[in-house]
Amino acid sequence: MSASAIFVLDLKGKVLICRNYKGDVDMAEIDHFMPLLMQHEEEGLLSPVMSHGNVHFMWIKHSNLYRDKGKTVVMEDVKFHQCVRLSRFESDRTISFIPPDGESELMSYRINTHV
Repeated sequence: MSASAIFVLDLKGKVLICRNYKGDVDMAEIDHFMPLLMQHEEEGLLSPVMSHGNVHFMWIKHSNLYRDKGKTVVMEDVKFHQCVRLSRFESDRTISFIPPDGESELMSYRINTHV
């Protein structure tokens, strides 16, 4: 058995890195992975191997990401300026904003881990 493609996804299912080795699988097949994973989880049938048609997904979840061996820093009491688009931050952890006139504090937070 050989892998046709490899994808590294974030927790929301967004593709961070991908590589199509053989070209025999449509790259859009990854769009079926997260709904399939959620369905299996709801049914209590979660397994590291899932199938959708002729495509087989073999997956590993590690440190809330699927390509990462670095340290995680947990931020507490995070507060954003009102110009930050919170929906974008919640969906993919991107801080997107239109800066207001003048000086302002974009974000404040607290951490308990020594960085």
